[in-house]
Amino acid sequence: ELVEQIDVASMGKAELIIFVDGLIENPKLNIIKSHLNEAKDKFDAIVLEEKKAALAKWIEGGGVEDDFKPEKNPDNSKFFSGYKKVNKLRRDILHARSKEKDDNLKLKKDLLARMKDIIQNENDIPKAFNEFHNIQDKWREVGPVPGSEVKDLWMTYKLYVDKFYDLIKINRELQKLDQNKNLEIKANFCEQMEDLLAEKDFHRVMMRSRSLQNRWRSVGPVPRAKNDEIWTRFKTAIERLNERQEKHKEELKERYAKNLIKKTELCEKAEAYKSFESAKHSDWQSKIKEVVDLQNKWNKAGPVEKEYNEDIWKRFRSACSEFFKKKNEFYQSRKQDLKANIQLKTELCIQAEALQESDDWRETSTEFKKLQDKWKESGRIPDKQSKELWARFKKAGDVFFTRKSEHYAGFEKEQEANLKLKNELIDKIDKFSPGDDAKENLNQLKQFQREWMDIGFIPIKAKNAVQKKFRTAIDKQFNALNIDEVQKEKIKFSQKVDSLKAGSDSSHKIKSEKFHISKKLKSLEGEVNQLENNIGFFSHSKNAQDMKKSFEEKIEKAKEEIDILKEKLKLLKQA
Repeated sequence: ELVEQIDVASMGKAELIIFVDGLIENPKLNIIKSHLNEAKDKFDAIVLEEKKAALAKWIEGGGVEDDFKPEKNPDNSKFFSGYKKVNKLRRDILHARSKEKDDNLKLKKDLLARMKDIIQNENDIPKAFNEFHNIQDKWREVGPVPGSEVKDLWMTYKLYVDKFYDLIKINRELQKLDQNKNLEIKANFCEQMEDLLAEKDFHRVMMRSRSLQNRWRSVGPVPRAKNDEIWTRFKTAIERLNERQEKHKEELKERYAKNLIKKTELCEKAEAYKSFESAKHSDWQSKIKEVVDLQNKWNKAGPVEKEYNEDIWKRFRSACSEFFKKKNEFYQSRKQDLKANIQLKTELCIQAEALQESDDWRETSTEFKKLQDKWKESGRIPDKQSKELWARFKKAGDVFFTRKSEHYAGFEKEQEANLKLKNELIDKIDKFSPGDDAKENLNQLKQFQREWMDIGFIPIKAKNAVQKKFRTAIDKQFNALNIDEVQKEKIKFSQKVDSLKAGSDSSHKIKSEKFHISKKLKSLEGEVNQLENNIGFFSHSKNAQDMKKSFEEKIEKAKEEIDILKEKLKLLKQA
């Protein structure tokens, strides 16, 4: 498929959005990925310039670069959303093309099977001739196949064509007519290939050239006397196109080299501003315009070779950044100026008003606190303006915090209801009377634990007390069960792990618990080794048997505790 010539570099922001929207409605595979990426790079550059311009305006008004937050632009979201959709559409189209090639492969294999059948079984020469040529016509009509199959298909096709002419010994007149027809087709291909030499769209030329070469292979033989001549003509056109391709690459290389010279000169000019100093606002404004002009020239200078792109960009960006850093320091020193203070307070009002409808309660509360701190730090302004701006600023805060209070009022009511449910569950556990079936008793206690975990958040002030009350009630019931201590400890600790998982910062708490248990386990294992080593020293002492028995009891108790700790570690690892 031919590649359209699209001048993305000259498009503006609105045109780029229209360009991407147009592709969503009517996706074209011939808008290759480089065009889309070029559109994205151009859009990114425009957004960056808008951000720089907004930042320069912000700073010009007395703002501080670190406080600057660009406004959200719906056009940006629209473009990038469209860009993602087009990429998905292209993938879908390519997938369909791939399936089409597989279908074409099956068609061509079926045609080859029919050719083989005619060669092996057809004795009616005129009928064989007509059927064979019908197959050849259909072969030419079938579209492209997977590249990995092209060579094998062509070799098989050529073999069957050669066998056809050899085996059925078609009369020379018919063969001559067929070969002359093939000669006409190939002569037409030569003309089309030669016409490409005048085509200016380089990508179109290369796509068309490959298509003609693939079609050339599917055409049958030509008269022997014309074979070398027609092939030489076609091959010469290909070679001339290849030479043109190499020339195009050289031209690109030269253009990139010239662009590198331009950008190096812009770096040198930008670096001259690094030493600029002045105490006058007008001087700084003049220099800012000059540096911005350099940045605009940089964006228009064109691409360079990839191996130089990153270094040259870092050099230019570093020079500009250092200039703007010094410019920010200059305007920071003017912060106490009356006009700057009025501007600063107005901007704080604008920021507060932008936040007043936010539903991100925690983050926005933090942002309002920061704005309030900045308000307190800002300088004095005339009383009338101070009252007006403060009323405006306070109104935005009141709107947000009123909405926040109303939101959390419902949340607190839900937490109180959950607290009531948890207290009712504790009462239920306290009143639980175990039956004779130990397994059923254990299942019921586990069910109590699951119910506890399913209940939502409760007021933070009641959390520890209620949790302790629950642990006491459930531990009491577990202790009453007729099961061994290791199993009891495992069940109790399982409940603790569930509690850790449900709490805040669960990952850190589980990791800390694993560390302490591992440390205790290592200490106990060392203690057991020491006790087992010391038993041997009591064999000849006066009270050897008593002391040995005491040590063995200590070892047994320590090993039981080691087993419990290992089970706990397994539960933590599963969490």
